[in-house]
Amino acid sequence: MSFKRNNIGIKIIFALSVTCLLILASVKIHDVQQKLNKYYWETAEFKHLYDSTKAQLDVVYENKKNIEKMLHHEKEDHRRTKDELSSHRLESEAQLSKEKQEANQRLESLNQEHKILKDQHSETQKEHKTLQDRCNTLQHEYSALNGAKSEQIEASKELNKEISALRVSVSQLQSQKRVITFNYTTCGRRMRAAEGQVREIKPLHDSCKNELATCRNLKQVAVVKSPAGAVAEAKDLQQFQALKIVATQRQALPPQPDEEEHIPNGNASVIANTTSYG
Repeated sequence: MSFKRNNIGIKIIFALSVTCLLILASVKIHDVQQKLNKYYWETAEFKHLYDSTKAQLDVVYENKKNIEKMLHHEKEDHRRTKDELSSHRLESEAQLSKEKQEANQRLESLNQEHKILKDQHSETQKEHKTLQDRCNTLQHEYSALNGAKSEQIEASKELNKEISALRVSVSQLQSQKRVITFNYTTCGRRMRAAEGQVREIKPLHDSCKNELATCRNLKQVAVVKSPAGAVAEAKDLQQFQALKIVATQRQALPPQPDEEEHIPNGNASVIANTTSYG
């Protein structure tokens, strides 16, 4: 039993050692593979850098050739420009000498013109003084005119105020005129109506007077008359009173007090007569 147990332990130890060795081998292989991949990428990068540097060197060589050609052309151009500059220098010196002579002649002419302009300047200064004196006088006149203008403006403002006040008063008078004309027309209508009533009442008034006179005569003779005559006289008196009541009812339509104030003085007597008939 112990032998079998020892064999099983050995097998287990062997299996464990084999698995450990396999794991170590796999780890080692993985590390080697990573290193190979790294070397591969580094070689690819180096190759790319080699190709790019080679291309850059080719470009540099070509630029160098082009620069050498350009320098050769520039040297030739420099020689030509140097010759041209020397010839241009001689021409410019000759032209400068001519311009210097012309400038001297022009300077002499300018000196003469300066003298003439100096004399003109003195004359213009004198004219300036005279014009300045005239300008001062004109300024004084202008200030006086401004003062008069301001006074005129103030006067025109006052006139405008008075005109506006007059316009307001005119508008008020026009409104009063309209009121007066309206009152006058209404008074005329009422006067005509009152005159018509007076004409209607006047014959009744006359008849009432006549009846009153007859009644007085009958009253004087009443002592002599019989009782039947007294009864007839009483009936006549009742009729007279009835007529008087009718007349008062017709006169019971006078104009209102506020409207009577607008009636003219010439026609007021007619209304008074109509009231006195009662």
